[in-house]
Amino acid sequence: MGKKSIVISLLLLFIPAVFLLGKVVVIPFNGANGKQDLSWLRYGTSIYLTYILSGIEGIDPISWDEFTRYLDDEGIPLDASLTLGSIIKIGRDLGAEKLIIGRYSEESGKLIIRAKVIDIKKGGISHELGSSGRKEDLGRIIDNLASKLITASFPGKSILGKNRLSGISEKTLHLYALAKLTGEKEKRIALLEKALSFPPDFLPARLELGELYFSSGYYLKAGDTLAKVPPGYPSFATAHFKAGSAYFAGRRYEKALSSFIDSFTAHPTTSSLFNIGASLAYLGKYTEASFFIEKVSELYPKEPSFLLSLGYLALRENKLTKAEEYLRRATDLDPSLVPARFLLSRVYERMGRMKEAEDEMLLARGYADSDEILTSLENGDHPFLALMDEEEGELLPDNLKNELLPHMKFSYYQKY
Repeated sequence: MGKKSIVISLLLLFIPAVFLLGKVVVIPFNGANGKQDLSWLRYGTSIYLTYILSGIEGIDPISWDEFTRYLDDEGIPLDASLTLGSIIKIGRDLGAEKLIIGRYSEESGKLIIRAKVIDIKKGGISHELGSSGRKEDLGRIIDNLASKLITASFPGKSILGKNRLSGISEKTLHLYALAKLTGEKEKRIALLEKALSFPPDFLPARLELGELYFSSGYYLKAGDTLAKVPPGYPSFATAHFKAGSAYFAGRRYEKALSSFIDSFTAHPTTSSLFNIGASLAYLGKYTEASFFIEKVSELYPKEPSFLLSLGYLALRENKLTKAEEYLRRATDLDPSLVPARFLLSRVYERMGRMKEAEDEMLLARGYADSDEILTSLENGDHPFLALMDEEEGELLPDNLKNELLPHMKFSYYQKY
Protein backbone atom coordinates (compact mmCIF):
# COMPACT_ATOMS: atom_id res chain seq x y z
CA MET A 1 0.00 0.00 0.00
CA GLY A 2 1.31 3.48 -0.85
CA LYS A 3 2.27 5.88 1.86
CA LYS A 4 -0.20 8.57 2.79
CA SER A 5 0.56 11.80 4.52
CA ILE A 6 -0.92 13.98 7.18
CA VAL A 7 -0.09 17.65 7.20
CA ILE A 8 -0.54 19.59 10.39
CA SER A 9 -1.93 23.08 9.87
CA LEU A 10 -2.62 26.03 12.12
CA LEU A 11 -5.49 28.40 12.11
CA LEU A 12 -7.65 30.62 14.25
CA LEU A 13 -10.87 30.08 12.43
CA PHE A 14 -13.00 27.00 12.08
CA ILE A 15 -10.13 24.66 12.68
CA PRO A 16 -9.49 21.76 10.45
CA ALA A 17 -7.81 18.52 10.86
CA VAL A 18 -7.63 16.26 7.89
CA PHE A 19 -7.68 12.72 6.66
CA LEU A 20 -7.26 11.06 3.44
CA LEU A 21 -6.82 8.15 1.24
CA GLY A 22 -3.93 10.27 0.09
CA LYS A 23 -2.61 13.29 1.96
CA VAL A 24 -4.35 14.63 5.03
CA VAL A 25 -4.15 18.10 6.55
CA VAL A 26 -4.80 18.69 10.24
CA ILE A 27 -5.37 22.32 11.14
CA PRO A 28 -5.57 23.47 14.79
CA PHE A 29 -9.05 23.47 16.29
CA ASN A 30 -10.85 26.72 17.00
CA GLY A 31 -12.38 27.51 20.39
CA ALA A 32 -16.14 28.02 20.20
CA ASN A 33 -16.50 30.03 23.42
CA GLY A 34 -13.07 31.64 23.58
CA LYS A 35 -12.10 30.46 27.09
CA GLN A 36 -8.51 31.46 27.71
CA ASP A 37 -7.69 28.45 29.87
CA LEU A 38 -8.53 26.20 26.92
CA SER A 39 -6.95 28.30 24.18
CA TRP A 40 -3.90 26.01 23.96
CA LEU A 41 -6.19 23.26 22.70
CA ARG A 42 -6.26 24.99 19.34
CA TYR A 43 -2.81 23.52 18.69
CA GLY A 44 -2.74 20.71 21.23
CA THR A 45 -5.75 18.90 19.78
CA SER A 46 -4.32 18.99 16.29
CA ILE A 47 -0.86 17.87 17.42
CA TYR A 48 -2.14 14.91 19.42
CA LEU A 49 -4.79 13.91 16.91
CA THR A 50 -2.21 13.83 14.15
CA TYR A 51 0.06 11.67 16.29
CA ILE A 52 -2.74 9.15 16.86
CA LEU A 53 -3.70 9.04 13.19
CA SER A 54 -0.11 8.41 12.19
CA GLY A 55 -0.45 4.96 13.74
CA ILE A 56 -2.69 3.84 10.90
CA GLU A 57 -0.84 1.88 8.22
CA GLY A 58 -0.38 3.95 5.08
CA ILE A 59 -0.47 7.35 6.78
CA ASP A 60 2.84 9.17 6.99
CA PRO A 61 2.40 12.39 8.99
CA ILE A 62 4.09 15.62 8.00
CA SER A 63 5.55 17.19 11.12
CA TRP A 64 4.48 20.41 12.76
CA ASP A 65 7.87 21.92 11.88
CA GLU A 66 7.44 21.04 8.22
CA PHE A 67 4.00 22.62 8.15
CA THR A 68 5.10 25.83 9.83
CA ARG A 69 7.95 26.08 7.33
CA TYR A 70 5.34 25.87 4.58
CA LEU A 71 3.38 28.74 6.16
CA ASP A 72 6.55 30.76 6.48
CA ASP A 73 7.47 30.15 2.84
CA GLU A 74 4.01 31.32 1.80
CA GLY A 75 4.18 34.37 4.06
CA ILE A 76 1.19 33.21 6.13
CA PRO A 77 1.41 34.20 9.83
CA LEU A 78 1.09 31.33 12.29
CA ASP A 79 -1.90 33.00 13.95
CA ALA A 80 -3.60 34.07 10.72
CA SER A 81 -7.40 33.92 10.60
CA LEU A 82 -8.24 32.02 7.43
CA THR A 83 -11.47 31.52 5.55
CA LEU A 84 -12.62 28.04 4.65
CA GLY A 85 -11.75 28.80 1.03
CA SER A 86 -8.20 29.70 2.06
CA ILE A 87 -7.89 26.52 4.06
CA ILE A 88 -9.01 24.43 1.09
CA LYS A 89 -6.50 26.25 -1.11
CA ILE A 90 -3.73 25.38 1.35
CA GLY A 91 -4.89 21.78 1.26
CA ARG A 92 -4.76 21.76 -2.54
CA ASP A 93 -1.32 23.36 -2.56
CA LEU A 94 -0.11 20.60 -0.27
CA GLY A 95 -1.66 17.94 -2.48
CA ALA A 96 -4.25 16.93 0.12
CA GLU A 97 -7.44 15.14 -0.77
CA LYS A 98 -9.29 15.68 2.50
CA LEU A 99 -9.26 18.04 5.46
CA ILE A 100 -10.48 17.56 8.99
CA ILE A 101 -11.73 20.80 10.45
CA GLY A 102 -13.00 21.11 13.99
CA ARG A 103 -13.64 23.11 17.13
CA TYR A 104 -13.74 22.61 20.87
CA SER A 105 -16.01 24.06 23.54
CA GLU A 106 -16.93 23.62 27.18
CA GLU A 107 -20.61 23.20 27.89
CA SER A 108 -22.27 22.30 31.21
CA GLY A 109 -18.99 21.11 32.66
CA LYS A 110 -18.18 18.94 29.65
CA LEU A 111 -15.43 19.41 27.12
CA ILE A 112 -16.74 18.82 23.61
CA ILE A 113 -14.58 18.38 20.51
CA ARG A 114 -16.23 18.25 17.08
CA ALA A 115 -14.69 17.55 13.70
CA LYS A 116 -15.76 17.61 10.08
CA VAL A 117 -14.06 15.78 7.25
CA ILE A 118 -13.98 17.81 4.04
CA ASP A 119 -13.45 16.08 0.73
CA ILE A 120 -11.51 18.62 -1.34
CA LYS A 121 -12.27 17.01 -4.70
CA LYS A 122 -15.98 16.79 -4.04
CA GLY A 123 -16.03 20.14 -2.33
CA GLY A 124 -18.23 19.01 0.55
CA ILE A 125 -18.37 17.54 4.05
CA SER A 126 -18.20 13.76 4.08
CA HIS A 127 -18.45 13.18 7.84
CA GLU A 128 -19.34 15.10 11.02
CA LEU A 129 -18.14 13.58 14.28
CA GLY A 130 -17.84 14.51 17.93
CA SER A 131 -16.52 13.36 21.29
CA SER A 132 -17.03 14.68 24.81
CA GLY A 133 -16.18 14.08 28.46
CA ARG A 134 -14.59 15.61 31.52
CA LYS A 135 -11.73 18.01 30.90
CA GLU A 136 -9.45 15.75 32.97
CA ASP A 137 -10.10 12.98 30.45
CA LEU A 138 -8.94 15.06 27.50
CA GLY A 139 -6.66 12.34 26.14
CA ARG A 140 -9.47 9.81 26.01
CA ILE A 141 -11.81 12.35 24.39
CA ILE A 142 -9.36 12.80 21.52
CA ASP A 143 -8.65 9.06 21.41
CA ASN A 144 -12.38 8.45 20.96
CA LEU A 145 -12.63 11.12 18.25
CA ALA A 146 -9.67 9.56 16.43
CA SER A 147 -11.31 6.13 16.53
CA LYS A 148 -14.50 7.56 15.03
CA LEU A 149 -12.54 9.34 12.31
CA ILE A 150 -10.66 6.16 11.44
CA THR A 151 -13.83 4.11 11.27
CA ALA A 152 -15.57 6.72 9.10
CA SER A 153 -12.67 7.61 6.81
CA PHE A 154 -10.89 4.28 6.48
CA PRO A 155 -13.48 1.51 6.10
CA GLY A 156 -11.97 -1.85 6.90
CA LYS A 157 -8.96 -0.41 8.71
CA SER A 158 -8.22 -1.73 12.18
CA ILE A 159 -8.54 0.70 15.06
CA LEU A 160 -5.38 1.89 16.75
CA GLY A 161 -3.65 -0.32 19.26
CA LYS A 162 -3.40 0.52 22.94
CA ASN A 163 0.14 1.77 22.47
CA ARG A 164 -1.26 4.64 20.37
CA LEU A 165 -4.42 5.32 22.39
CA SER A 166 -2.45 6.24 25.46
CA GLY A 167 -5.06 8.33 27.27
CA ILE A 168 -2.54 11.17 27.57
CA SER A 169 -3.18 13.50 30.49
CA GLU A 170 -4.24 17.09 30.02
CA LYS A 171 -1.04 18.31 31.71
CA THR A 172 1.18 16.27 29.41
CA LEU A 173 -0.63 17.41 26.28
CA HIS A 174 -0.62 21.03 27.45
CA LEU A 175 3.15 20.99 28.06
CA TYR A 176 3.82 19.16 24.80
CA ALA A 177 1.78 21.68 22.83
CA LEU A 178 3.66 24.56 24.48
CA ALA A 179 6.97 22.88 23.63
CA LYS A 180 5.95 22.59 19.98
CA LEU A 181 5.12 26.29 19.90
CA THR A 182 8.46 27.57 21.18
CA GLY A 183 11.54 27.99 19.06
CA GLU A 184 13.94 28.21 22.03
CA LYS A 185 15.75 24.90 22.34
CA GLU A 186 16.46 25.00 26.08
CA LYS A 187 12.90 26.09 26.87
CA ARG A 188 11.54 23.30 24.68
CA ILE A 189 13.75 20.78 26.47
CA ALA A 190 12.49 21.95 29.87
CA LEU A 191 8.84 21.68 28.78
CA LEU A 192 9.32 18.20 27.32
CA GLU A 193 11.12 17.02 30.45
CA LYS A 194 8.18 18.19 32.53
CA ALA A 195 5.69 16.62 30.10
CA LEU A 196 7.37 13.25 30.59
CA SER A 197 7.07 13.54 34.37
CA PHE A 198 3.35 12.73 34.12
CA PRO A 199 2.17 9.21 33.30
CA PRO A 200 1.57 7.60 30.92
CA ASP A 201 4.76 7.90 28.90
CA PHE A 202 4.10 9.95 25.75
CA LEU A 203 6.17 8.70 22.83
CA PRO A 204 6.29 11.91 20.71
CA ALA A 205 7.61 13.89 23.70
CA ARG A 206 10.23 11.23 24.41
CA LEU A 207 11.38 11.04 20.79
CA GLU A 208 11.61 14.80 20.43
CA LEU A 209 13.41 15.24 23.74
CA GLY A 210 15.95 12.62 22.70
CA GLU A 211 16.55 14.44 19.42
CA LEU A 212 16.98 17.77 21.23
CA TYR A 213 19.41 16.27 23.73
CA PHE A 214 21.43 14.84 20.85
CA SER A 215 21.55 18.10 18.87
CA SER A 216 22.58 19.94 22.05
CA GLY A 217 25.46 17.54 22.68
CA TYR A 218 23.85 15.81 25.68
CA TYR A 219 24.63 12.42 24.21
CA LEU A 220 24.19 10.20 27.25
CA LYS A 221 20.89 11.90 28.13
CA ALA A 222 19.78 11.38 24.53
CA GLY A 223 20.70 7.70 24.63
CA ASP A 224 19.02 7.09 27.97
CA THR A 225 15.86 8.90 26.84
CA LEU A 226 15.49 7.08 23.52
CA ALA A 227 16.49 3.66 24.83
CA LYS A 228 13.43 3.70 27.10
CA VAL A 229 11.04 3.43 24.15
CA PRO A 230 9.60 -0.07 24.71
CA PRO A 231 8.96 -2.81 22.13
CA GLY A 232 5.64 -2.57 20.35
CA TYR A 233 5.82 1.10 19.50
CA PRO A 234 5.98 1.89 15.76
CA SER A 235 9.09 4.01 16.39
CA PHE A 236 10.91 1.40 18.50
CA ALA A 237 13.56 0.53 15.89
CA THR A 238 14.25 4.16 14.98
CA ALA A 239 14.38 5.26 18.63
CA HIS A 240 16.92 2.58 19.52
CA PHE A 241 18.95 3.27 16.38
CA LYS A 242 19.19 6.92 17.46
CA ALA A 243 19.93 5.84 21.02
CA GLY A 244 22.83 3.79 19.67
CA SER A 245 24.11 6.79 17.70
CA ALA A 246 23.89 8.95 20.81
CA TYR A 247 25.73 6.47 23.01
CA PHE A 248 28.37 6.04 20.30
CA ALA A 249 28.89 9.82 20.16
CA GLY A 250 29.22 9.78 23.95
CA ARG A 251 31.80 6.94 23.70
CA ARG A 252 29.58 4.48 25.53
CA TYR A 253 30.19 1.80 22.96
CA GLU A 254 28.77 -1.07 25.02
CA LYS A 255 25.41 0.72 25.27
CA ALA A 256 25.62 1.70 21.61
CA LEU A 257 26.06 -1.97 20.72
CA SER A 258 23.04 -3.01 22.78
CA SER A 259 20.83 -0.32 21.22
CA PHE A 260 21.88 -1.15 17.66
CA ILE A 261 21.15 -4.83 18.30
CA ASP A 262 17.68 -3.87 19.60
CA SER A 263 17.08 -1.79 16.47
CA PHE A 264 18.33 -4.55 14.16
CA THR A 265 16.17 -7.18 15.85
CA ALA A 266 13.04 -5.09 15.24
CA HIS A 267 13.98 -3.75 11.80
CA PRO A 268 17.07 -5.38 10.26
CA THR A 269 18.88 -2.95 7.99
CA THR A 270 22.38 -2.72 6.59
CA SER A 271 22.93 0.51 8.55
CA SER A 272 22.16 -1.08 11.93
CA LEU A 273 24.26 -4.11 10.94
CA PHE A 274 27.29 -1.98 10.07
CA ASN A 275 26.88 0.05 13.27
CA ILE A 276 26.90 -3.15 15.32
CA GLY A 277 30.22 -3.93 13.70
CA ALA A 278 31.59 -0.43 14.31
CA SER A 279 30.57 -0.57 17.99
CA LEU A 280 32.32 -3.93 18.39
CA ALA A 281 35.43 -2.50 16.72
CA TYR A 282 35.58 0.37 19.20
CA LEU A 283 35.22 -2.17 22.00
CA GLY A 284 38.29 -3.96 20.67
CA LYS A 285 36.30 -6.99 19.45
CA TYR A 286 37.82 -7.04 15.99
CA THR A 287 36.94 -10.60 14.99
CA GLU A 288 33.28 -10.11 15.89
CA ALA A 289 33.25 -6.72 14.17
CA SER A 290 34.69 -8.22 10.98
CA PHE A 291 31.99 -10.88 10.88
CA PHE A 292 29.17 -8.32 10.71
CA ILE A 293 30.91 -5.81 8.44
CA GLU A 294 31.82 -8.65 6.04
CA LYS A 295 28.09 -9.36 5.70
CA VAL A 296 27.47 -5.72 4.77
CA SER A 297 30.38 -5.75 2.32
CA GLU A 298 28.96 -8.83 0.60
CA LEU A 299 25.76 -6.88 -0.05
CA TYR A 300 27.72 -3.93 -1.50
CA PRO A 301 30.67 -5.52 -3.35
CA LYS A 302 31.43 -2.33 -5.26
CA GLU A 303 31.66 -0.14 -2.15
CA PRO A 304 35.33 0.26 -1.14
CA SER A 305 34.64 1.83 2.26
CA PHE A 306 33.50 -1.49 3.73
CA LEU A 307 36.60 -3.24 2.39
CA LEU A 308 38.64 -0.46 3.95
CA SER A 309 37.02 -1.12 7.33
CA LEU A 310 37.71 -4.85 7.00
CA GLY A 311 41.33 -4.14 6.05
CA TYR A 312 41.79 -2.01 9.14
CA LEU A 313 40.26 -4.66 11.41
CA ALA A 314 42.48 -7.37 9.93
CA LEU A 315 45.51 -5.14 10.48
CA ARG A 316 44.52 -4.64 14.12
CA GLU A 317 44.51 -8.44 14.52
CA ASN A 318 47.85 -8.66 12.70
CA LYS A 319 46.24 -10.75 9.93
CA LEU A 320 48.47 -9.08 7.39
CA THR A 321 47.71 -11.20 4.34
CA LYS A 322 43.98 -10.74 4.90
CA ALA A 323 44.46 -7.00 5.46
CA GLU A 324 46.43 -6.70 2.20
CA GLU A 325 43.68 -8.56 0.34
CA TYR A 326 40.89 -6.28 1.58
CA LEU A 327 42.86 -3.09 1.03
CA ARG A 328 43.99 -4.10 -2.46
CA ARG A 329 40.38 -4.78 -3.39
CA ALA A 330 39.51 -1.33 -2.06
CA THR A 331 42.22 0.43 -4.09
CA ASP A 332 41.24 -1.53 -7.19
CA LEU A 333 37.78 0.00 -6.85
CA ASP A 334 39.10 3.46 -5.93
CA PRO A 335 42.82 4.08 -6.57
CA SER A 336 42.63 7.48 -4.86
CA LEU A 337 41.37 6.13 -1.53
CA VAL A 338 43.91 7.74 0.80
CA PRO A 339 43.15 5.74 3.98
CA ALA A 340 43.54 2.47 2.05
CA ARG A 341 46.95 3.56 0.72
CA PHE A 342 47.97 4.65 4.23
CA LEU A 343 46.93 1.34 5.79
CA LEU A 344 48.62 -0.66 3.02
CA SER A 345 51.81 1.18 3.84
CA ARG A 346 51.47 0.04 7.46
CA VAL A 347 50.73 -3.54 6.36
CA TYR A 348 53.85 -3.66 4.19
CA GLU A 349 55.97 -2.18 6.98
CA ARG A 350 54.93 -5.06 9.26
CA MET A 351 55.62 -7.53 6.45
CA GLY A 352 59.10 -6.05 6.00
CA ARG A 353 58.32 -5.02 2.42
CA MET A 354 59.69 -1.50 2.91
CA LYS A 355 59.88 -0.44 -0.75
CA GLU A 356 56.17 -1.21 -1.24
CA ALA A 357 55.40 0.57 2.05
CA GLU A 358 57.17 3.70 0.80
CA ASP A 359 55.39 3.52 -2.55
CA GLU A 360 51.97 3.32 -0.89
CA MET A 361 52.75 6.25 1.41
CA LEU A 362 53.87 8.33 -1.59
CA LEU A 363 50.59 7.51 -3.32
CA ALA A 364 48.66 8.41 -0.17
CA ARG A 365 50.39 11.81 0.00
CA GLY A 366 49.86 12.36 -3.70
CA TYR A 367 46.14 11.66 -3.54
CA ALA A 368 45.58 13.59 -0.29
CA ASP A 369 44.09 17.06 -0.67
CA SER A 370 46.02 18.13 2.43
CA ASP A 371 48.21 16.72 5.17
CA GLU A 372 45.29 16.82 7.59
CA ILE A 373 43.88 13.45 6.59
CA LEU A 374 47.27 11.75 6.95
CA THR A 375 47.86 13.43 10.30
CA SER A 376 44.43 12.27 11.41
CA LEU A 377 45.17 8.68 10.36
CA GLU A 378 48.57 8.77 12.07
CA ASN A 379 46.82 9.94 15.25
CA GLY A 380 44.58 6.89 15.17
CA ASP A 381 41.36 8.40 13.80
CA HIS A 382 39.27 5.93 11.83
CA PRO A 383 36.80 7.77 9.57
CA PHE A 384 35.98 4.51 7.80
CA LEU A 385 34.38 3.25 11.03
CA ALA A 386 32.04 6.23 11.32
CA LEU A 387 28.43 5.16 11.78
CA MET A 388 26.03 4.77 8.89
CA ASP A 389 22.92 6.96 9.00
CA GLU A 390 19.62 5.16 9.36
CA GLU A 391 18.44 6.48 5.99
CA GLU A 392 21.50 5.01 4.24
CA GLY A 393 20.55 1.46 5.09
CA GLU A 394 18.43 -1.05 3.24
CA LEU A 395 16.20 -3.76 4.69
CA LEU A 396 17.84 -7.16 4.85
CA PRO A 397 16.10 -10.26 3.50
CA ASP A 398 14.56 -12.49 6.17
CA ASN A 399 16.97 -15.34 5.52
CA LEU A 400 19.98 -13.12 6.27
CA LYS A 401 18.31 -11.68 9.35
CA ASN A 402 17.59 -15.16 10.64
CA GLU A 403 21.18 -16.17 9.97
CA LEU A 404 22.60 -13.23 11.90
CA LEU A 405 20.27 -13.04 14.91
CA PRO A 406 21.78 -16.09 16.68
CA HIS A 407 25.18 -14.38 16.57
CA MET A 408 23.71 -11.49 18.57
CA LYS A 409 22.44 -13.74 21.35
CA PHE A 410 25.79 -14.87 22.68
CA SER A 411 26.55 -13.99 26.29
CA TYR A 412 28.98 -11.27 25.22
CA TYR A 413 26.26 -9.20 23.56
CA GLN A 414 23.62 -9.90 26.17
CA LYS A 415 25.75 -8.81 29.12
CA TYR A 416 25.22 -5.23 28.04
